[in-house]
Amino acid sequence: MYEKTCQRALAPTATLVGALTSRMVHIVDKYSKELGICSTPYLEMDKLKISTIEVFPTATLFQIIKSRGKENKFKTNDYLEPYNNNEKDSGKFTKIKSYKKDKKDSPGHFTYINNEEKIDNKKRMLELIKPYLANETKELEEKIQTDDDYDAIICALTAYLVDKNCYEKPENKDFDKFTNSFIYIPKLSKNPK
Repeated sequence: MYEKTCQRALAPTATLVGALTSRMVHIVDKYSKELGICSTPYLEMDKLKISTIEVFPTATLFQIIKSRGKENKFKTNDYLEPYNNNEKDSGKFTKIKSYKKDKKDSPGHFTYINNEEKIDNKKRMLELIKPYLANETKELEEKIQTDDDYDAIICALTAYLVDKNCYEKPENKDFDKFTNSFIYIPKLSKNPK
């Protein structure tokens, strides 16, 4: 995932997210056949059967930002920031700016990013995926209340884009490394339709 999108997945830890990840690993190990979970880069898209695929929202968001980066009036830096000082010094921006909660009094709800413009995170993140949406952005603003709601939209969008445009595949020599997990990253053109 890092090689394709510069995004870093967190290792499971003794947190709520880590516990959920550990539970998912258990489900994949025990029930992957019954659930149709695809844990290798061999997604058989030509066969008419349903598969459950693993996705990572920030990897998809990075692909969307990268694909929209050539559009007029699209500001990549509204969505990306440097991971560290080395990136900052080189002018490289690869980390997704957070859209997650950052206040204890608003658990899970979008909050404002800390900059002079005080951009509403929900509007900012909906604007990012607007070319991929059939619904009006205003309608989604009412329905999406939390960052988890937004992540769910990105997961569904990822599955759609993987089905429509295919996905980033590892080199053939690396296919055997993926035995119990594979994150599907959609391929995107430079001009979304």
